[in-house]
Amino acid sequence: MLSDTIDLFDRLGLDNPHVAGNSLGGRLALELAVAGRAASVTAFSPAGFWRSDREFSYARAVNKVMQVAGQITRPLGPFMARSTAGRALIYAEIVSRPSQVTPRQASGDMEAFLNSRAAMNAILDAAVPFAGHIPREVPVTIAWGARDRLLRPRQALVAKARLPQARIIRLPRCGHVPMTDNPRLVADVLLDGSRATGRVGSPVDVGLTRALGSRVASLRPGAGAVRRRLPCRPRPLRHPPPLAGRTWSPGGRRGSHRRASRAGVLPCAAADRG
Repeated sequence: MLSDTIDLFDRLGLDNPHVAGNSLGGRLALELAVAGRAASVTAFSPAGFWRSDREFSYARAVNKVMQVAGQITRPLGPFMARSTAGRALIYAEIVSRPSQVTPRQASGDMEAFLNSRAAMNAILDAAVPFAGHIPREVPVTIAWGARDRLLRPRQALVAKARLPQARIIRLPRCGHVPMTDNPRLVADVLLDGSRATGRVGSPVDVGLTRALGSRVASLRPGAGAVRRRLPCRPRPLRHPPPLAGRTWSPGGRRGSHRRASRAGVLPCAAADRG
């Protein structure tokens, strides 16, 4: 997939575009930065940061259950997509707010997921943890849904350990695929992540730390283990900012919400969107 994407860049005349992706697409975006083909990276719940073989086995098992259940209910797919309860079943593990998914999108996603079973199984069989090096001058933003049930939010701590320059952002009330859970927030993260100033070396978002609820997190960069102490009782924010790391005050004006496409952000589509 990496070589195919680089070939596509070459055909389009793109040297170092801003890249973004979700899940497997987020991992691909990070690998493009390792290959020197990204001006910035924004990754939503990227694959490759599981903390143990058990966590990875869990993700594989969920994928297998979704495949089997999807195949059994495939004849009922269009009917299920028409109701919120049906969409909740279709997106049980990857979306937090299925009511915001349209019936047409749900039906199409179900078909696309089932049609890509062979490719997804091959990718999972060859999966390895992310261990690449991204130059510090390349801005990296990693956003994780607070309600991600497929790749747990604690994996963001592993990502921070392996990519110290990364900015970690918590996405409240968002699942593994956050684009329909909160499209405005996702667009803001994309636009903010593609700006290349003042992004290197920023700390883990306190909101994410609070969501994890852990005083000490075990991080595993490569083969070693690093213990990092986190605030045990971070001060709650009475007015949570729309974006972690952005200066904001009650009553202050927020920037206008432009479409991400206007910023020249090139998405790397996630192949495992269910």
